Amino acid sequence: MSAGRVLFLYENEVPFVHSDLAILREKFEVYPVNCSQGIRMGSILRALARSELSYSWFALGYAARAVLAGKILRRPSVVVSGGWDIISMPEISYGAIQSRRGRLRARFVLRYANMVMTFSQWSRASIQNLARRRVELVYIGVDLDRFRPNGVKEDLVVTVGNVTRENFKRKGLETFVRAAHQLPDVPFVLVGRHSDPDVEELRALSPSNVHFTGWLPAQELSDLLARAKVYVQASYNEGFGLALAEAMASGCVPVVTDRGALPEVAGNVGFYVPYGDPQSTAVAIRDALSSPDRGPRARERTAELFSLAARRERLLESVESLLQG
Repeated sequence: MSAGRVLFLYENEVPFVHSDLAILREKFEVYPVNCSQGIRMGSILRALARSELSYSWFALGYAARAVLAGKILRRPSVVVSGGWDIISMPEISYGAIQSRRGRLRARFVLRYANMVMTFSQWSRASIQNLARRRVELVYIGVDLDRFRPNGVKEDLVVTVGNVTRENFKRKGLETFVRAAHQLPDVPFVLVGRHSDPDVEELRALSPSNVHFTGWLPAQELSDLLARAKVYVQASYNEGFGLALAEAMASGCVPVVTDRGALPEVAGNVGFYVPYGDPQSTAVAIRDALSSPDRGPRARERTAELFSLAARRERLLESVESLLQG
């Protein structure tokens, strides 16, 4: 039964956003709005007037309008932050706060939202450095029933990331395919949407043992991870790394850079490599392929820290506490 109406604002159709939407719908009447094409203040005011709380994914423009509208209408606001919305990395042309306007906007959202939630210790520290305030840490949750090992593992190495020029560096896709040159007998699989000419440029750097699947439906992705021994996240930075956590739940041994929140997710079951180093990445992958004990430990770590059930409990409690005043 509905215990309140929630205005749910977001920009990208990604799994962790849809997961939160599904969780909130278990207990509340939720009105979702995709803001990727922009949304005016008047539209938010009208929607929030018919709601009791706003819930925004990322401290972006629509979140700023929702927070301001909440002050006008006396409605509480929740903002989930900690990704590109609070990052400035001009060396890879990444982050929403590279401009003064973006920084001021994020600070307004983070300072005046009734509750700010984030998904890693690294992101919480980044938010607190930008806007001194209390931040609730609630890890992104993994569906442990969907992502799980299934039978005998194969000598298969996987990474997930859309093939764009930005992600050659940011997600370490170039490092991934260059590392494959040094392990020619091992299949490497890159999962993610791609289009010309970016994918052709990356293919030109890749040996024949790299397979580009394009986008995969959820079941096909979980089946692939269930078979794979190793998952690679060679990113420049990650605020959390959901694909990494899903792979760990599937019993994959993680090979990751020591950037952002990746060490927080992989913990002591991961093999760590310097960013942008194909040689070290290949060595770590070979070691990971020969470490069968780490796969079960990776799943245990995910179940202990990053379960969907734990996020559901914290999320519903937090929203209900704000609605009750």
